[in-house]
Amino acid sequence: MKKLFYVIRNGEIKMMRDDFTFKSDGTIWCHGTPLLGITDKVVAAKAQEAAKRKAWDEIPADAYTKLGVNANGLTFISQEDYSAQTKAEITPAMRERAEISAIYSKAHKLENSSSEDNVSGPMRLRARANTMLDAWRTKYPNEAKKETNGILLAKAQELRSKAIGALTYDADGWITQEEQQKRHDDFIKQAEALEAQTK
Repeated sequence: MKKLFYVIRNGEIKMMRDDFTFKSDGTIWCHGTPLLGITDKVVAAKAQEAAKRKAWDEIPADAYTKLGVNANGLTFISQEDYSAQTKAEITPAMRERAEISAIYSKAHKLENSSSEDNVSGPMRLRARANTMLDAWRTKYPNEAKKETNGILLAKAQELRSKAIGALTYDADGWITQEEQQKRHDDFIKQAEALEAQTK
């Protein structure tokens, strides 16, 4: 069975393949072409031209990709190692918070189902999740603060978007420019108040 490898840039998987070739110098190739990571447009154009002529020595050495994290910005890693690394990055706090979220999600699904237990069942589940969430916040205060800050900043961003809209919304001429400005300023003040809570 072939081994699957991931090509990652900036934390995002860009390519998944199981047909890479490993040369004796450690460089990685695919169908006779080296796996290159070049961000500079001029260098990339020159490398592309050199690749057409198979003039591999004209391509900068740091553009070639090898196993692991590369200077060219690419990370080349096996699926197994990537999965193990991802699992290792999941902290106990993240795992517990995911369990709590799953209970809230289960309550929501049950509430919107045709089950005979779609009233009291969700209430029991939410009560359990609320208790667990309170305990989680006590146990992991830093993570709880980050989560709260994220929610507050998202709300602040939404208010800032509304503020921009308030300057252009006129309800067919019923709202004066002064009223538009006042609505804009009110939204901005609300956003700033939420942002202040995160500091």
